[in-house]
Amino acid sequence: MVGGTVRRGSKTVLRELDLRINESEVVCIVGDNGSGKSTLLETLAGLHPLREGEIMGPALDGKDIVVADSKGRSTPLPGLSIALQSDGACLDETVIGRLKMATLVAGTEANDEEIKQIMAEWSILHRSGDRLATLSNGLRRRVSVLSALIPALKSEKQGLVMLDEPSEGMDERSQKLLGYAIENLRSLGHTVVIATHDQSLMNVADRLIRIQDQTIFVTGEPPEFDSGGIPIRRHNNDRVSEFCRWGISLEWKNPIDTIHRLVPSIIAILLIGSVGADFVASDGLFSVSFCLLLPAFISAMVRPALIDRLNEGRSGDWWRAHMGRSMRPAASVVGSSWLLPLPLTYLTFVIISIGTLDVDPDAKFWIWLPALAIIDISVAATGIHLLVATLRRRGAVAASLMMAIMIWPFLMLVDATSLILQDGMSVKLGFDTPLGLIITSSIISACIWASSVLIPSD
Repeated sequence: MVGGTVRRGSKTVLRELDLRINESEVVCIVGDNGSGKSTLLETLAGLHPLREGEIMGPALDGKDIVVADSKGRSTPLPGLSIALQSDGACLDETVIGRLKMATLVAGTEANDEEIKQIMAEWSILHRSGDRLATLSNGLRRRVSVLSALIPALKSEKQGLVMLDEPSEGMDERSQKLLGYAIENLRSLGHTVVIATHDQSLMNVADRLIRIQDQTIFVTGEPPEFDSGGIPIRRHNNDRVSEFCRWGISLEWKNPIDTIHRLVPSIIAILLIGSVGADFVASDGLFSVSFCLLLPAFISAMVRPALIDRLNEGRSGDWWRAHMGRSMRPAASVVGSSWLLPLPLTYLTFVIISIGTLDVDPDAKFWIWLPALAIIDISVAATGIHLLVATLRRRGAVAASLMMAIMIWPFLMLVDATSLILQDGMSVKLGFDTPLGLIITSSIISACIWASSVLIPSD
């Protein structure tokens, strides 16, 4: 870090800080509660924006990369594995699933037997299939710390391990295991940064970084270590794919998002059915098209459950430390309504068709196209929800006003649907053709999505 200045709210926590973490050393950040230990560690991991200065990290080709700077640039640290002071995990995750996923995200290939062996040493193997929600605080802390330790312990390449108060809530035996693991990491050539009050961990450290009265005091000397050309650990997988699998697996286990989206949509369908097809059609095909797409549109606009999962235990910050700015675009796609728009549209079509509606006979074979474009609206709406959820002053943002812009592409789809119902589908392009309106609606949704994911959250 060079000239790093970090503000939390109105308070300047770090001011013009110059700090270098050396290869293959153990560093402890110490200080009183509220002194800024966690802020410093998380800033080094790229989780807090810099008002001034920059943070550089080692790249895979030997050159330094910008991890974060005052211009808003952000890049995940290669070889990073981190345990935040909170769990950094969603409570619907299982113990074994969490540890396996953490090794994959960090770029380490550890088989099930190796992971289970370490779990047995830490006395959590018997809870391997349990959800984190069922564990005590002490056991959850072990899982959180192991999710950072295992990737490095099972890697032959250098990495950076960051631990925030790792021994907090641990029993004496687990604290000893933690000390042994840290010494083992140092012998393997890994760099370890720890924010702690624990004197036993301070005794293991090569250097102490003490924060007192907004001033940094460094004691100790970094060790001499010949890496012998050991390369930096890099991820050999696509972290975006791992994040997508994580989000989908949680929804599969506990379909909260689907239920939240389905309930208001079903209510809308029932209301439309209670009004009757003849009443709906009395205002023309535009009214029919509006009611036809309304339940799918409602499902697209509902706040995704993924946001709550990312807020749980600061799971989103854990992912952001490993993914950088790519996390929000990935989350906007994973958290969208993909399954509901088509079946909801056809279910509404069946209900509205219980009458004598004068529509094109082939219309039912083509209404899937505007229904499919509702997914684009859902992705854009999810991007806006994520932007609002990550803003520092969420109460100052009128989310409803930001979401109102989504009515524009929706009404274009309504126009396209009314044309399909009246004259059937046409492959011609233009603002007065179904295909042209659908494509334009998707382009508008894509622009809104891009704006929502590119706007900095800090």
